Amino acid sequence: MWRVCLVLVACGNDNYGATPASGSAVVVMPPIGKTTEPANDRCTVDTDCVLAFPPTDPCCPNSGAPLAMTADHKAKLVPLPEKTCSQDVVVACKPQLAQDLWPDAVCNNHACIAEPHVTPVFDPSPFSRACAVDADCALVERDPCNPCRCASYGIAAAQRGRYLEAFGVFKANRCKRRDHEIDITITPCVHCDEVAPVCNHGTCDTKSTEPVPTGGECASDADCVISCASTEKCCETGPCEDVVSKTRLAEILAAQPTGCKAVRCRAPDRPKYITPRCKVGKCFGEVESRLPGH
Repeated sequence: MWRVCLVLVACGNDNYGATPASGSAVVVMPPIGKTTEPANDRCTVDTDCVLAFPPTDPCCPNSGAPLAMTADHKAKLVPLPEKTCSQDVVVACKPQLAQDLWPDAVCNNHACIAEPHVTPVFDPSPFSRACAVDADCALVERDPCNPCRCASYGIAAAQRGRYLEAFGVFKANRCKRRDHEIDITITPCVHCDEVAPVCNHGTCDTKSTEPVPTGGECASDADCVISCASTEKCCETGPCEDVVSKTRLAEILAAQPTGCKAVRCRAPDRPKYITPRCKVGKCFGEVESRLPGH
């Protein structure tokens, strides 16, 4: 882990790269990804590889792009030099990628490389959906790597045993741990439609059982936004995956501490894999799922 001493002052000039005064030292950035001593950079399997985020500025320890490397290489990375940083510079620092946008560190020809991460989706189409009555159908899932997954696909109940076996094997083989330290998670859990399996003209399908409210927090998707605003803090912390109604967001902002309107906050991260949606009067986040290679 990078250890950086940040000295925050109300104002000051950025002296990074400036000509030093007599007796002072020049702050020199170490080459990105270089090590303090020779490191073992050869890998055999994907688990030999990890991600690291070497910073590009001593004042922005989280600004580096993710690089794939061996664990030995990561442990020997050149440490950052210390530097006096103005508050404006620190506030303006670009944060590292949100966890769900991290690439995967994989081993390719004995070298660690970073590949774009794609959430695997299980394909239930090979299982029969034939039915005569509703009782012939069962609900199953398609998103094994999401702990908040929803059962929203109908197959023949007689196929459920084969489905569970194949689903378990798929999950064990395809749901990789991010950086081998952090599980793939999406929190908070998104809204799952209340559905029931039905037999629709000889084919298993699903039908919504949610009551349609006479009033609600939203009428359309445009009424919902991604926000982690709170009544305790002026600025949001990110990355954020909460979806709330615009009405609720306005109430939160109005209840924030006095003086928050004068505080300059860095624009919060908005994950591209979550789309605000409104259904039956409730706001929720629709999480993008893609089949590998799509």
